[in-house]
Amino acid sequence: MKEVHCFGPGPVRFECSAQRLAVLCVVAVALFVFSHPALAQTAATADPFAKTALATALGSLVAALNGAIARSLAIIAVIGMGIAALTGRVEWSRAIVVVLGVGLIFSAGVIINALFPVPTT
Repeated sequence: MKEVHCFGPGPVRFECSAQRLAVLCVVAVALFVFSHPALAQTAATADPFAKTALATALGSLVAALNGAIARSLAIIAVIGMGIAALTGRVEWSRAIVVVLGVGLIFSAGVIINALFPVPTT
């Protein structure tokens, strides 16, 4: 048994055994396996906020961030970081972070669609 000091009065006893962890994992897997997919889709029939001004503004922002001008600026940034890294003005780790960041920005839509697919009706 391990004592953990919290902000309350006195130490709190905290017990974490392998048996409790195994039971918790079994319960979590059982909840995931035996959940019915139709239960998750009953509330998501139609998006009531799809035609609002906020949705339109956010859609325009996403389109601008993935548009031709943004792609051109990203290409120029990657070229600039590559030249700076080759001439020794920037560390390679920073150049790699910039390239990965640009990749994440432009593949964000694909990543989100893979994680949360849009239900087809």
